[in-house]
Amino acid sequence: MDQKAIRVIEAVANTKIQVNEKAEKGNVCEGLQGIIDDAIHEEKKKATFPRP
Repeated sequence: MDQKAIRVIEAVANTKIQVNEKAEKGNVCEGLQGIIDDAIHEEKKKATFPRP
């Protein structure tokens, strides 16, 4: 996917998609998988260490 299109998706979704900035095109699937993995990790931390 074109870098400009990735930046539009980031703006609309209010998130950061990790892509190779040097590449002309990016793999959005890998970037979105990183976001999903981070969210899962954060939920596990919350479940393990609940906040009062």
